[in-house]
Amino acid sequence: MHCPNCGTKTSTEQKFCRSCGLSLDELARVLTEQLPEARARLLERQQKVEQWLGRVSGAFVAMFVCALIVGVVWGVIMKGQILSGLLLLAFIIGAVASLSLVVYNESLKEKLGQPAAPDPALPVSAPTGKLLSESHFEPVPSVTERTTELLAVEERQGAKSRRQ
Repeated sequence: MHCPNCGTKTSTEQKFCRSCGLSLDELARVLTEQLPEARARLLERQQKVEQWLGRVSGAFVAMFVCALIVGVVWGVIMKGQILSGLLLLAFIIGAVASLSLVVYNESLKEKLGQPAAPDPALPVSAPTGKLLSESHFEPVPSVTERTTELLAVEERQGAKSRRQ
């Protein structure tokens, strides 16, 4: 986003322009309201698809775990190896629980990392809440820097005698 007054590049989080001091709160609100309706509908569809994808994959994992548990119970425990069957069953349940917690943790990190209403038309700039660093500017000497000094005038002997 650029300041409409002076053209300085700003971010949507800034409240005032760093160059001219113009209030940018109202401008940011107006720009976010201008998000096209089609784009908003597409974002809503994308969120619904992601929700359904999570539900379907969760159901698939649940069915797979149930089939695995039934296989362990039927194959190992029914043959008389109760202790090894229970240990295998506890291992499977623990692995599925930890894997689901890792996936849930990553989805939470992703949701917290995204801004509430991202606008792809506006580039995100670096935070500008800091003051600019002091400049230690030393001017570059000019080519003609020492050429304007007055030349030393030498008086001639003949000129002195004429004056006297």
